[in-house]
Amino acid sequence: MATVDPEIRMIRALRLRAQGLVPGVRQWRTAPDVARGMLAMQAQDAAAVRFGLSLRASRMRPDDAAVLADLAERRIVRNRPARGTLQVAAPEDLPLAQRVAHRALPCGGEEAAPRPRDLRDHDGERPSG
Repeated sequence: MATVDPEIRMIRALRLRAQGLVPGVRQWRTAPDVARGMLAMQAQDAAAVRFGLSLRASRMRPDDAAVLADLAERRIVRNRPARGTLQVAAPEDLPLAQRVAHRALPCGGEEAAPRPRDLRDHDGERPSG
């Protein structure tokens, strides 16, 4: 069996801690706590994102029903920032999560082209001429 470089082992351990996957390190008790602590969780399907939230919130004993209840009560909310990606965040963090996701898109975070000017004047009438 090959030995793993101690630096690589340390990086892996730190990553697990940062992701909330080391019991007792984070004080997350609910899915909203996890969403706030990580800004958002994302996955390719609903079951995976719920599992990720639940796993971190329940001390490694996932509870899908609790996450579903949090979604139903809007303590956490869903977002689809890009095709095929589901994101869950605390409602108050959704605007920031959307901005972060937008900057990560392949367009390089460029702003969308401005909308064409409306052909109506201030009163809602079409300009003559």
